Amino acid sequence: MSALKPEVGIEVLNEDLEAASGEIERLQRLVEQLLALARTEKKNVLVDVDVAAVIQGRLEMWNSLAEERNVMLQFAVPEKISVRVIDGSLEQILDNYIDNALDYAPEHSAISLEVEVSEREVKLSLADEGPGMPEEARQHAFDRFWRGAESQNRPGGSGLGLSIVSQLAAASGGTVDLAQNMPTGLVASVSLRKSMPIK
Repeated sequence: MSALKPEVGIEVLNEDLEAASGEIERLQRLVEQLLALARTEKKNVLVDVDVAAVIQGRLEMWNSLAEERNVMLQFAVPEKISVRVIDGSLEQILDNYIDNALDYAPEHSAISLEVEVSEREVKLSLADEGPGMPEEARQHAFDRFWRGAESQNRPGGSGLGLSIVSQLAAASGGTVDLAQNMPTGLVASVSLRKSMPIK
């Protein structure tokens, strides 16, 4: 008579379930990124988007995850200002920037979002207090499928996020930039065309 196999512990099952769930989320993000990339390669209609409403929505969406990681989100919500962009692109840009910042932000640090308004454009800058990125890496960070040395061993990355950000901004007539934050960290920004004020 063969010996009975030991029962699989509940802890092992939970770990397997979490791993499977994480892989499903990673694949879902990849599909969403590929769809976003495909949209930027088509002709898109530009719409006027309320910057304050988008920032408030992103803050509400990401705040619980930031709290879990002991990171504070400090988002400046401007007066009612609109930008002319591809519909949904500002949300996608900010989500990619925030997601990246949370991946590298140390515990008990802050991620801040500031908005600068000029006569013709609106610049949104997201700053974190992580390790930052060397200048050479920043020059390639928006390339499709590029991943920096510091992210090679991190699960879930596809090298598409910042490429999508760049293409969405360009398709909306805007620009993107990565700069070193002082004393440490990264400032990821997007400059978009200002539209008529929202009444």
